Amino acid sequence: METKVFDDLARTDATPARHNEGRFAFLNRSASQYFQEVRDLIEDWFAHLPQPAKKDLRGALRADDRQMESAFWELFLHEAYRCSGYEIEIHPDVPGRPTRPDFRMTRDEERFYIEAVSVGQAATAIGEDRRLQDLHQILADLQVQDFSLELSTYTIGPKPLATRGLRRELQDWLAGLDPDEVARSVEARTAVGFDALPAFAREDEGWRLEFHALPLRDEVRGRPRSALGMLGPGEAVVVDNVTGIRRALDSKKSKYGQLDAPLVVAVLSNTMYPTKDYEFEQALYGVSSYRPHESPRRPDSLFQEGFWLTKAGWRYGNVPQVVSAAGLSPWTVTTIRPRLWTTLEPGATATQQPDWLARLDLTVEARPLPSTAMGPCFGLPPDWPGMAEPDFDLG
Repeated sequence: METKVFDDLARTDATPARHNEGRFAFLNRSASQYFQEVRDLIEDWFAHLPQPAKKDLRGALRADDRQMESAFWELFLHEAYRCSGYEIEIHPDVPGRPTRPDFRMTRDEERFYIEAVSVGQAATAIGEDRRLQDLHQILADLQVQDFSLELSTYTIGPKPLATRGLRRELQDWLAGLDPDEVARSVEARTAVGFDALPAFAREDEGWRLEFHALPLRDEVRGRPRSALGMLGPGEAVVVDNVTGIRRALDSKKSKYGQLDAPLVVAVLSNTMYPTKDYEFEQALYGVSSYRPHESPRRPDSLFQEGFWLTKAGWRYGNVPQVVSAAGLSPWTVTTIRPRLWTTLEPGATATQQPDWLARLDLTVEARPLPSTAMGPCFGLPPDWPGMAEPDFDLG
């Protein structure tokens, strides 16, 4: 019997994904034609794997979002290199090592290994995000009239929030507000931003929540609707994607010892705040007042060392290239533009890579050069999956 990723079942639910619904669970139940196309694509790519590799990858694709993301990245790379004419050996044996790289790629005389890795959150952050998504779903299910709720600031507690009392308190608070009076206060501009709106604060077992009530327009009042409006928070945050990239690279640099061919590390960075090319540049070449081709001659200019470049010079020539991608999901495979980064270490052996990888011009800034589109590589039309937006049933 053919091994498939998704269940063979009748699908009738075309509603959007719930806040606390895992990606596989959503894809497996969605009756949207948009996501049927996505399922068909995954099944097609999965069918191209050799049978021994299917069991583990299928389990990961059906697991939590973190595992599914990593597994899909491997599936994406396998299909992209397969379409580019490479012979692919999955988890090849490495002499003297119990661990095995993800792929050994061979085309003509060219051979190299690929190890795929995904930049992820720390375990504590994953747990916090799950607890927050549970709260978002509870608020989305809460039916109110005349107002929407804005979760403007929050601190996430160490345990799931007890929400039964919170739902009742929010409903009672909103029932005591006059939407016309609140609207007049907003129009009078007696305050600005959230300060112009009624506030409700709640603290419980490490959680700190603050909601504001936003009055609805006259024409949509009086009908039950989801309480959840904006998700917040309103505070500024420090974005650091570089540390995660470095951590991912460091975890693979020496995992397989001295290989008989170059090792290429493929890094997927689907971070909350989108990863930029300059962050990959900083992770690889460090942070300097000079460009990467100049800073080795001025080692004192390195404010922060990189994976490849340090004040002592170049290193990890056994990993001469890094493939990077950001914002990849099963429905963005035709629009994503993976990058190819190459060490500038003299004498390092670079591999011949497919044309769908965008090389980087590092002269002034990290700027991707033209590359071929992913769609033709996968045999997909430019408008895949055939509609601009998912055809959700919004009730």
